[in-house]
Amino acid sequence: VAGSTAWRFTTRASAPAAGTAHLIVAADGTGDFCTVQGAVDYVTKPFGREMLRQALQRANEKLGGIG
Repeated sequence: VAGSTAWRFTTRASAPAAGTAHLIVAADGTGDFCTVQGAVDYVTKPFGREMLRQALQRANEKLGGIG
């Protein structure tokens, strides 16, 4: 496919570092992911489950504990 209006995409050379406490979602490509779905897919993989657990724990603590 050629031309300046052709649809294109790129990927990062590597995933965010293991143990990263924050992920950035930015549609303009400046973050770790361009979509929330991409970030959710990442953190629900086995290597990202701990990150998700920690994020949920922090959110629960900020809300004063639920349940």
